[in-house]
Formats: sequence, structure tokens, C-alpha cells
Amino acid sequence: GNWEVSQAQFLTGISVNGYFVATINSSHGRLFWNFTHIDEAIPANRAQCLADECVRELLCALDQPPRSVPEEQ
Repeated sequence: GNWEVSQAQFLTGISVNGYFVATINSSHGRLFWNFTHIDEAIPANRAQCLADECVRELLCALDQPPRSVPEEQ
């Protein structure tokens, strides 16, 4: 329709399969990356370190040329 969503951000619930989860959404040229964790399983400071490392890896990857993907035979 005529609606346009801007700055949408999403978060997911954690099931029995995870303790730390990231969700990513991009819209209108912006990237939103949200993290959530189960505090009893992963302390808040550890979850913060994991999220920070994820962001650092992404920023480093953006400075690198794309990796070539081998063709399937």
C-alpha cells in the first residue's frame, strides 16, 4: 500500500535452542542489528563483549575486499 516503514528494528525471542541471538534488518540504506541474551546463561558483560566483537568483525569485513567464492562443480 501507501505505507512506508522507516527505522524498523526487530528482536526475537529466545527458545530452548539459544542463549545469545542477533537479528539484522536493513531498510532505506540503514542497518539495524539487535542482540538479546538469557542473563542466567550468559552474564550481561559477556553478552556485551560478544555483541561488540560481532560489530568489530563486521566493520573489519567492510574494509576488506569481497572474498571470492569457489564455483561448484
